[in-house]
Amino acid sequence: MGIFLIILLVIFLLSTIVGLNSNKKVAEVCFEILKCSVVALFTISVCGIINISSPQAIDVYRGRTTLEITYKDSIPVDSVVVFKE
Repeated sequence: MGIFLIILLVIFLLSTIVGLNSNKKVAEVCFEILKCSVVALFTISVCGIINISSPQAIDVYRGRTTLEITYKDSIPVDSVVVFKE
């Protein structure tokens, strides 16, 4: 997540520099910066939502998981923690 935010910041800064170096009006550059900011904030919020909904280790203690055990000839050979939807 941190690397993703750094990449977004670099893209934002590069677009700002390119916008300021071109022969555009200040209002056009400000509008481009605003567009980049909106896209960056939207992307960060979507990544945050995806990160929140992914299973975490604490979910075992909160009762959000079940344990499935695989038996072979009545001997447990494997177990898997399954996240409840």
